[in-house]
Amino acid sequence: MAEFFKQVSEFATKAKISNERVMRGATIKLFSSVIMATPVNQNPTQHGGGLRANWQLGGSSPASGVVNAFDEGSATASGVSSGVASATNWHEFTLANNKPEASAVEFGGYPKTPKKGSKVSKKGVKPAEYKILSAGGFSSAAPRGMVRVNAARFDAIVEQMARAQR
Repeated sequence: MAEFFKQVSEFATKAKISNERVMRGATIKLFSSVIMATPVNQNPTQHGGGLRANWQLGGSSPASGVVNAFDEGSATASGVSSGVASATNWHEFTLANNKPEASAVEFGGYPKTPKKGSKVSKKGVKPAEYKILSAGGFSSAAPRGMVRVNAARFDAIVEQMARAQR
């Protein structure tokens, strides 16, 4: 009987480790995908990546406030991934973006499509170059949002992570 209990305990321990790895891996993949799908401002006279830099990792309660930072690359995704990997409580993670424009990028809501667009040429370049970055109320870079398109992939991400643990 003692041997059976030992085997069950070992199995449960292995299953817990596997569940933890699946949870952390799926969370990292999902959150990184959301962050990297976040558009970066293409206007060279302004900082780009303020929206991307505002993705914040939380536990059972989402992070609050706005971060005064910019990320045109993958620094935010790397930071969130490290946070998920090192968190002591691996059961519950949240990802929040509290910038006001996050909702407009995710669900639409930009004003009418501009006639000229946004200035994308460097300061002093003549003639100035413009590019239309939104149409029909939606960001051209993320017309279906950042969260919704990746949340739709959640089951597939979990399956992929679970297969990797077998």
